[in-house]
Amino acid sequence: MNNSKPEEAMTFGELLTLIHQQQQRLQVLESSFSQLITLLSPGLQQQLVSYLSVQAGVLENEPDLQKQYADLASDIQNRTLPDSTVSPDIPG
Repeated sequence: MNNSKPEEAMTFGELLTLIHQQQQRLQVLESSFSQLITLLSPGLQQQLVSYLSVQAGVLENEPDLQKQYADLASDIQNRTLPDSTVSPDIPG
């Protein structure tokens, strides 16, 4: 992308490159976040699941964002708290 002339539109190729770079960054963040979660105590893991579950129910959040919060809460709970009897209230 031509950063020296911000008034110029980026080409389709530049857009694809930017999207690819952002996808790679997300993969790195997801991998790092997953590793960090395993280092948390079970109590902190449950607090994180609870926080994400609350965010999944916040009506001000867009439905897609609510679903992302709910999916992440469920994924964390399944991976780190498989024996937990506390089930987050995740909308459907």
